[in-house]
Amino acid sequence: MKIIQTDQKKQITIKHIPFWRLFWFAKLTIKIHEKDPIFRKAQVNFSERLKFFFSFSWKLLFQSRFILLENGHVCGTLSLDVKPDSVFVFAVGIFEEYRRKGYGSLLMEFTEDFAKKRKINFVNFSVLLENKSATSMYYKLGYKSQGIGLTLIRYIQEKLVSINADGLIDQYGAINFRRVILKNEIKSKIIHWWSEEIEAFAGQNAKANSIQTNLLDFDFRNEWKIFEIITNDEESGIVAILPSDVFLTLVFFTDPKNTWTINWTKLFLHSLVKEKISNSLIKKSTTSPSLISLNASPLVQVFLTYQHKDALEKTNKSLFTHDSNEDRQIFFKNLD
Repeated sequence: MKIIQTDQKKQITIKHIPFWRLFWFAKLTIKIHEKDPIFRKAQVNFSERLKFFFSFSWKLLFQSRFILLENGHVCGTLSLDVKPDSVFVFAVGIFEEYRRKGYGSLLMEFTEDFAKKRKINFVNFSVLLENKSATSMYYKLGYKSQGIGLTLIRYIQEKLVSINADGLIDQYGAINFRRVILKNEIKSKIIHWWSEEIEAFAGQNAKANSIQTNLLDFDFRNEWKIFEIITNDEESGIVAILPSDVFLTLVFFTDPKNTWTINWTKLFLHSLVKEKISNSLIKKSTTSPSLISLNASPLVQVFLTYQHKDALEKTNKSLFTHDSNEDRQIFFKNLD
């Protein structure tokens, strides 16, 4: 137990919670985060609440759990997932009536001390970007975005099809696609291009930490169609086409040095929807009934890193719309 005396009338205590109080701790943490979209979606009915509660509790079981007390009253919770090279803050929060007292900063400072005592140099956590007060606090404490966490942008397919690609091909060269099937190859290429994106805006330390702590373990599924992107005969990224009954939906990671421009992106998406990938690979079939034809989709939905989206907005935002409702990022700090 760690006691922090702030003044004569107030005693702040951080206390470890043993596993036999796990369910009590889980209830507290869920209550604190009830407005978070992930937690809110899990409360739609009794069955979903029960399933989420036990799943959440199971994850907490393998973590170090703490509560923050003000004069004996619980005002916040903290759970830490200790990895070999980093401490991941699985959940941290303060009850609303105790906010704006600096308690969030206290819990993060406690987390850093916790990591240092174990000779761990990195602290990581996920944050909802619409929580402006939290992100402001993290920046003040020296944390920065690691680039893990995707955002959603949407294009009207008609605009993509109508693009005159001749000048873009002269600028970048032709874009082609090679189907990737082997799981090991898919994983290797995902990690390579995603980590290249991370290094471009967060540095070598962030890239190394992302790989070492398996933060780039993206769950690509068998029904997804994976293609390597080849620009002017050079590898330039990877794209996954996701099952959808409504819109053509993509996830892609690409070379930040040469592809993070609106013109390359126009050429890439134009090539995808108009010319290069056979619809026979993607259209509806009896084995994959949820996959749609490229031509049947009025919109193209694209998941990409938040920083990639920012780079495109700087050059031209008019081609797409951005859905920021549930944007999250992994923040990190090197304590060394």
